[in-house]
Amino acid sequence: MPLSDSWLKSALGKESDKPYEKTDRDGLSVRVSAKGKVVFQMRFRYAGKMQRCDLGTYPLITLKTAREECMRYRAALEKGDDPRIVKAVERMERQNAGTVAELFERWYQAEVDGTVLRPERIWAVIKKHLFPTLGHLPAEKVTLHHWLGIIEPMAKRTPAQAAHVLRLTKQMIRWAVKRDLLDTNPLSDFTSADMNIKKSVKERILTDDEIRLLFEYVDTNQQAEPKNLAFLQLCLFYGCRNGELRNAKVSDFDFEKRIWTVPAINRKTNKGGRPLLRPIPPEFDDLIKQLIALAPGEYLVPLRDKDAPLTPSGSIALPYKIMNWFKRRQNIHMEHWSLHDLRRTARTHFSSLTDPHIAEIMLDHKLPGVWQVYDKHDYLEQQMRAYQAWHRKLMIMIGRAEVANVVEMKRG
Repeated sequence: MPLSDSWLKSALGKESDKPYEKTDRDGLSVRVSAKGKVVFQMRFRYAGKMQRCDLGTYPLITLKTAREECMRYRAALEKGDDPRIVKAVERMERQNAGTVAELFERWYQAEVDGTVLRPERIWAVIKKHLFPTLGHLPAEKVTLHHWLGIIEPMAKRTPAQAAHVLRLTKQMIRWAVKRDLLDTNPLSDFTSADMNIKKSVKERILTDDEIRLLFEYVDTNQQAEPKNLAFLQLCLFYGCRNGELRNAKVSDFDFEKRIWTVPAINRKTNKGGRPLLRPIPPEFDDLIKQLIALAPGEYLVPLRDKDAPLTPSGSIALPYKIMNWFKRRQNIHMEHWSLHDLRRTARTHFSSLTDPHIAEIMLDHKLPGVWQVYDKHDYLEQQMRAYQAWHRKLMIMIGRAEVANVVEMKRG
């Protein structure tokens, strides 16, 4: 008679004088030890000899699962494969993926560390939010519901952080699937929108009056660090990402060729690819050379008395200091703004000073469609003219028309 659940339950844990076996169908059987341990086995003939392959222990796997596994290995046997080898390879593949923590670490070492700025911040996010609950689990056993059990509650508290964790997790799983470490990506079709996280589109730009206040702060605040004041002005002049300046090195600025080279690793849009070339207009010379003179080492905008780049938290604090300074001294309440708003402000003005594709290149934005694929020109001359026009416009805006005129005469 074939095996049944009732027979298996009766045999489980029941001691006997010696081990014994009971057959099922399709080569499936169970071996019951003297102490009542029940193990499913597959009996088969390979290379002219009778062989056995353990399929698992009851009740950790059910009779139904054992029969399904037996038929799957029989299909492999029909193809000429030894079921024992097939099972050993499958076990090795599962072990290769390892735990969630181990898989994340392999992805981090291969794809993150050494290829992005401040990779330790990505590692800290993963370790904080995913490892305590999922880190010890076998990666191939973690389902969509396991991932969402972590990410969805987070979305209610900190939506932006949840979107960041989701993005990193999808990148890691996609990497693992491509390398056959995992079979599927359960998060492949899941997006931030499924958690009702909407990406906010910010529209804040500084008005002409606010720009005048910014330069008033630069001119009159004797307590502010000179390097921070120069850093703020260059962020507005170039319209660059502040991280490009924070991580810039003195050696990146060539005054003979009048080029600032932004290494690929410092770029958001082209990591691992080409560096970005920006012109150095003569109007920017004083600020850049001031920073070089103040730098104790290789970084243009370092931490205080250290040869290390200014941290993101340090740069984020600068607009708050300006807003608080005006509130205390002149009772002027500036609407909240950030360093990124300086970038948006510059880009808005670039539109009236140059062609749209030049303005996008100045900000290191990707050009649309196939344009970005085929057009690799740096447009340095066009960028130079646009930056000089922007500087002149700023000088007139803040009441320094004489500076703009003197520069214009020198160029003429």
